[in-house]
Amino acid sequence: MNEFAEMLKEAFVGEEPFDARPGREALQASIRKYDARMKTVRYMAIFAVTFMGVVGIYCFVWLLRAPDETSTRVLIIYALVFGWALGAVGFSKGWFAMMHNDIGLRKELRRMQMMMLEKDG
Repeated sequence: MNEFAEMLKEAFVGEEPFDARPGREALQASIRKYDARMKTVRYMAIFAVTFMGVVGIYCFVWLLRAPDETSTRVLIIYALVFGWALGAVGFSKGWFAMMHNDIGLRKELRRMQMMMLEKDG
């Protein structure tokens, strides 16, 4: 199962049951899982920002080069798509920042848990 499918499964089913004393191998696997999840989120954000940026730039250039006889309806549609693309770029960047903080926090908690396990052991 790829990382995206696993993220969807966790979103609908929930994460694995809580284990109060996981082993070192389980904690290391969890940290690697968070690294893979961060890579997936990064690729998703890059794709979204790039795609919406290209759409926004295309609409902006088209608006600048629109002939004088272009109908108002078409101009409004291109302006709305341009605004939507800019909003989508901002939303994608905000989503990435939120996910980056969430995954980073969870990863650091696992590292701390592993350090506590080594300290107790």
